[in-house]
Amino acid sequence: AIDKLHLRIVIRGGRYFVEDNGTQEGTYVNGVAVSGPHPLKDGDLIEAGKAALRFSERARRPEASASGGA
Repeated sequence: AIDKLHLRIVIRGGRYFVEDNGTQEGTYVNGVAVSGPHPLKDGDLIEAGKAALRFSERARRPEASASGGA
């Protein structure tokens, strides 16, 4: 099981980071223990307790222009 407060994923400066919330089991990205904010990239494997999650970043859509594209 994984505690809902085990880790968090945040966006800073347009990049995603995972942070462990001080759990005994720890959080791992691609088998490496997370100590502090750890940058994520598409396809990274995040492990928390017995749970494993695959991080997937979708391409962001360009913002619509103020003129509505006209």
